[in-house]
Amino acid sequence: MTVKLQEAMSELRKQLDIGSFILSDKAIDAMNALMRRLDASTTTTDWTVHLQAKLEAVDECLADMRRIARRELNAKGG
Repeated sequence: MTVKLQEAMSELRKQLDIGSFILSDKAIDAMNALMRRLDASTTTTDWTVHLQAKLEAVDECLADMRRIARRELNAKGG
C-alpha cells in the first residue's frame, strides 16, 4: 500500500469514528462493511482484481447509503 493510500484509509476510519455519533446504526454498518471489503481487496496480487474489488466495494456502499438515507428521510417525514 502506498503512503497516500494508507493516509486516506486512516482518515476514512477517523471520519467513520466521528460519524458514529451522528449516523444511524445501519449507515455505520454499511461503512464498516465497506472498510472490511477495502481491506480484503488487498489480499490479491493481481492489480486489476484489486482495483475492481475496491470499485465494487465503494459502489455497493454508495448504493446502500442512498437506500438508507431515503428510508430514514421517509421515516422522519422528509
